[in-house]
Amino acid sequence: MSTDSDGSPHKASRVVAIASLAVLLTTVVTVLSLRLAQQFGRLSVPPLYDDVVYFLGGVRWLNSVHQQGVLTNLYTLIDQHAPFATLTAIVGFTLFPDGYVGPYAVNSVIVLAFLLGVARLTWRHGLTDIATCMIAAASVPVLWQTMTEARPDLPWGLALGLAVGAILHRPFLERSWRSICILGLLCGVAASIKPTGSPASLACIGLTAGGKLLSDCLAADIRTFREGVRRAGPPALLFAVAVFASAATLLGVHLVQTIQYVLRAMIQDRDFWVIDETLLNSLLHYSIGAEGKLALNYWLWVGLALMAMRVGFALLSDRRDIGAAATVLATILVGYLIPSLSNLKTFFFGVFFYGVFIVTMMLNFVAVMTALDSLVSRLLLRPAWQYWLKSAIHLVPLAVAGCLFVADCIPGQIGLATAMTPDQIQDIRTATARVWSLLQQRSAVTPDKVPVVVFSSFYPVTSAAIELYAAQANVPLDVRGEYFIRTAEATEQALLASDVAVISSSMPHNLPGPRMGDELIRRTEAGAIMCLVDTIPLLTIREMRVYRRGDPGCTSTTPDSR
Repeated sequence: MSTDSDGSPHKASRVVAIASLAVLLTTVVTVLSLRLAQQFGRLSVPPLYDDVVYFLGGVRWLNSVHQQGVLTNLYTLIDQHAPFATLTAIVGFTLFPDGYVGPYAVNSVIVLAFLLGVARLTWRHGLTDIATCMIAAASVPVLWQTMTEARPDLPWGLALGLAVGAILHRPFLERSWRSICILGLLCGVAASIKPTGSPASLACIGLTAGGKLLSDCLAADIRTFREGVRRAGPPALLFAVAVFASAATLLGVHLVQTIQYVLRAMIQDRDFWVIDETLLNSLLHYSIGAEGKLALNYWLWVGLALMAMRVGFALLSDRRDIGAAATVLATILVGYLIPSLSNLKTFFFGVFFYGVFIVTMMLNFVAVMTALDSLVSRLLLRPAWQYWLKSAIHLVPLAVAGCLFVADCIPGQIGLATAMTPDQIQDIRTATARVWSLLQQRSAVTPDKVPVVVFSSFYPVTSAAIELYAAQANVPLDVRGEYFIRTAEATEQALLASDVAVISSSMPHNLPGPRMGDELIRRTEAGAIMCLVDTIPLLTIREMRVYRRGDPGCTSTTPDSR
């Protein structure tokens, strides 16, 4: 039941069946998740952070691609904050130039590649088990959420999971030099998808590879340290060189900026993001906390049950699997502890764990199925009864996975990582359209000057979305978002130095700009530099006001689109 001959004609039919299933699952996930995004996710409003940053990079690259040489275009792409996400935006806008669905739809390639990766890691097992793994993986909410986010985090998590799975599913000491080199290069690429997360990725990959090598040495009955170094040292060195060569090629251009970004986020602006909580609460975020429930739902318990079953079978019936089971368990713990021990808690950092968890869950499933087959073979039953019992053991999980996929996914029960209420959707749409209209009019009145536009808050108008609109329409604007300035006085000076200031009323938030909205409105109107252009009443906060630089002594408070 568990193994097919690679040399038989059946291999071609397996490939066709698996590829067809992967395409079918990807199509369902793509269509229904994008529909959810259009109803209450990112596609229901103008582009939001952080997706809009990569959209803007993609549009600017496309605007200049015909004016530069091939090498310059390649360098410009690699020099992006996250080249993978920018490339996704470029491909999305090229294939779907109207609207913003393109960069999200392109993520279907990521979902398809992940499902095919799961199939490849379980290839040595029966077609039924492979199908079960693929359907189960497609049912995990984080795979759907990959379709509704255009940032590098979720593809990074899935790629890291496949990289870890590729390390675990085959002994290092049985690999050829070519296989080890290719594995290292692919692991380096996976770690580089999210540059700011590459240190954590490389740590997880390194620890997993080290644990796998140790397990392989124990399984090969290597008893001395010297012999272990002789056998495991060369493959470990080759793997490490390949990983760092691949990662350095992709990260080197932007390495300094990436380090600066990490230091700024984790140290300089630490008070904006860090959550003050107990160690226990910190450890629960990505499992039974809000983030874990959103990403994994009940699949957390399925994965833990499979891990426990594999360890139990290894201890009771197949001690040859103890080392492999222990390595998988250690990998899950490493993948969980790295984001959990960080003071920075976001759903998007948790994907570091979710990808690893999904892949190891599939590896544990096929290991459990193999153990059950072995157990049934030892029972004193007639061959026909053994056949039917084994068939039932493999078909029941497939039926359960299929029912869960239909019950939970088809009706659209998956929660989105970024979801908004109807009032938020209306506010973002209305305010963004109004601000963009005002700025277009002003640019038309003063074509010889590039207006400086400053936003005090990211809500309800994303300042980068206005930059994106301007880049797409070839309207010259200098747009700045002053959300991080810590004092009202400094923020006021930044607003008064602009040609157009957009100020939202106060809203509860860690960033000082949104928090000081009412004070900034009072200060701006108390001066004689800015004239009120428009007041936009909102449903979720009180209002948003747009000001323009006026003549000395300006005291106008009537809406004026000039």
